[in-house]
Amino acid sequence: MGVTDTFSLRARCVALVMILSTDLNWNLSKAQQDAYVDALVQLIPTDRSWLQMRDLVVRYHNDHPLVESVQRLDQEADRGHWTHWVDETIDRLQEERFSHDASIANSKSELATVSLNALSQALPTYRYTTPFIVWAADVIGAVLQEYVSHMPAAKQQGSWRSREV
Repeated sequence: MGVTDTFSLRARCVALVMILSTDLNWNLSKAQQDAYVDALVQLIPTDRSWLQMRDLVVRYHNDHPLVESVQRLDQEADRGHWTHWVDETIDRLQEERFSHDASIANSKSELATVSLNALSQALPTYRYTTPFIVWAADVIGAVLQEYVSHMPAAKQQGSWRSREV
């Protein structure tokens, strides 16, 4: 990315964040707006249209508190919230995609731990192109898919451990 592209992107981000903060009543302080812009210029490709950038800025505003919460999984309150959410997501995904496999319910605690770890490890790849909850459910779905696909071998060996997602 050239210096001109970066400047243009930064200028567009500054304008968008300022406009959206006012129009959507975000009431961001100047420091918060600057933090948004600093994060957004790392996320948005320079070739995005104004509308695509707007959508990403709105998604960033809505989802960055969730991302920060996952980054704080070492804090008990955040870990408790995400553990509960992961448990519910595993239940929903089992019902929707893996209803034929009762072993998921029997290994739910282990799967929740592996899913939280996978979510934390995959976090740097999240680019705000989809809602965070959808992206996170896809990460957990990949853990469940791997679990289901490795179950016959795991049963023979007595354990299962997820590879890094």
